[in-house]
Amino acid sequence: IKLWDISRLNQMNYFGDFSDDSSFIASGSSSSSSSSKGITGKKRSVKDINKPHNEISDLLFPKKIGGMGKNNKKQYLQYSGHAGPVYSTSLSPYYDLLLSASEDHTIRLWSVELNKLLCSYRETSVIWDVNWCNRGHYFGSASYDKLGRVYCTERTFPIRVLAGHLSDVNTVKFHSNCHILGTGSSDTTVQLWDMRSGDVCRIFNSIHTAPVHTIAFSPDGKTVASAGEDNKIILWDIQSGCHIAIFKGHTSSIWSLDFSVEGSLLASSSSDGTVCIWDTSDPYNNDINSLCTTYYTKNTNVYNVQFGWTNLLFAGGVYKSHL
Repeated sequence: IKLWDISRLNQMNYFGDFSDDSSFIASGSSSSSSSSKGITGKKRSVKDINKPHNEISDLLFPKKIGGMGKNNKKQYLQYSGHAGPVYSTSLSPYYDLLLSASEDHTIRLWSVELNKLLCSYRETSVIWDVNWCNRGHYFGSASYDKLGRVYCTERTFPIRVLAGHLSDVNTVKFHSNCHILGTGSSDTTVQLWDMRSGDVCRIFNSIHTAPVHTIAFSPDGKTVASAGEDNKIILWDIQSGCHIAIFKGHTSSIWSLDFSVEGSLLASSSSDGTVCIWDTSDPYNNDINSLCTTYYTKNTNVYNVQFGWTNLLFAGGVYKSHL
């Protein structure tokens, strides 16, 4: 994992996604770029030039950036595209496509293999999050305009518009069956949506007291976890709609959650510079023993955490050096 030093880059980086096979890291930054980097060393990047939308349009200008790696090999490529900070990225299940969501009101679909822009999806406001369905083809978005949306790669307009939240939709995540989409909002609620009808089928509320930043579905599909600015993690039973556990341990906002492959562990990352591992093998055991271990960083806001297929845990964040 490469943690970017903001004293050198002079920008904020948002770590968006890790591939399940541990081969790629996708991230975005406040310099209007999103990138996909192979952990083995190759990096592919999509970067914007600071010009209005009508000037950059969908033009693509590949060029070398960065420095040179070992044996004088190019480390990564750069492309123009977005006209604002990139807040979220998502790799497709087959790692051939990359989604990037930006403040410029667009989602862009990139070919990882061809290093080219394939399509641009325009919305009416800032887009905070984007997430692929685990079967590919479909993806969801979360936006400042209080709406969630569902797209397919064959069309440039949403096939579902999910209206029901009373404030920003901050996060979006597909259930493993791909028939349910979960959204978390600044209105402190988590809502589940039926993709076949576009209607809300569950609303989880009255427990969170601050905006929800992240949600995660358990591998068995029976539980959804949510967390945000109130520093606590809540496990919800999807069938009954009731909360079954509350985990407390972080001292600042929680930005990311992910279940292990077998679902017995839950990882969380926070602005307090820690990654916590929680025991979810018995989610009804709501006590401090649910916290298995805590990993500390020197001075890093950890924005993303994700288990790979082999339960190798990745975490990404931004190191803040003291000037």
